[in-house]
This record gives sequence, structure tokens and C-alpha cells, in this order.
Amino acid sequence: MIELSNVHNLLVDALIMVCADLNAISDSDVEDYLRELEGDYYTFFDMSNLLPLQEGGMLTRDQIDNIAALKIVINKIPVALWNKDAFRNDSHWEEARKLSNSILNSLGVSKRQI
Repeated sequence: MIELSNVHNLLVDALIMVCADLNAISDSDVEDYLRELEGDYYTFFDMSNLLPLQEGGMLTRDQIDNIAALKIVINKIPVALWNKDAFRNDSHWEEARKLSNSILNSLGVSKRQI
């Protein structure tokens, strides 16, 4: 079983991948993020991982609700938009970035690099 602090760190990493600084990362990095994010968001934005973090005092109910909303936003992104150009330019990904950025701000995360 993964320790809660490690789950929290992996959650933060997944959130950072969603709202990566598009001016600071290469297309290759975007492609790597998308490959990793495809599995990570499904795992680390899931209630089975979020509720223990809340019980451990690492997330609030509002943060969990926002992460659940982000998961829904990402779930609705069509497969055809899981590419570097869409990630940089599509409104679906822009919505996901805004929500992820807000969640990271609520967690007090200012360093946005993995």
C-alpha cells in the first residue's frame, strides 16, 4: 500500500501535468505528460484515493469536489484531442487547466514543475 504522503504527491504531480506552463515545456514533454496523465488522472482523481487523503487531513471536501469535477472535465475530452496541439490550444484542455490551477492554488502548491 502506498503511503498517503506519496499518494498526495502523485495527485499533485497529475494536477501539475494538467496545467503545465505551456511556454516552458516542449512538444515532447507535452506528449510525455499526456501519456502519463491518461492513467494517472483516472487513478489519482478517484474517490478511492481522495477520501483517505481527506481522512488524513490532506484534502478538504471542497478540494475533493473540485478534483472530482476536474476528472469529469477530463473524461469528456474526446480521444482525438489527446495530442500536443489540442492540449495547447483546445478549449476542453483550457477548462481543465483552469480548474487544475485553482485546485493547486487551494493546496498551496506554487512550484508547478514535476
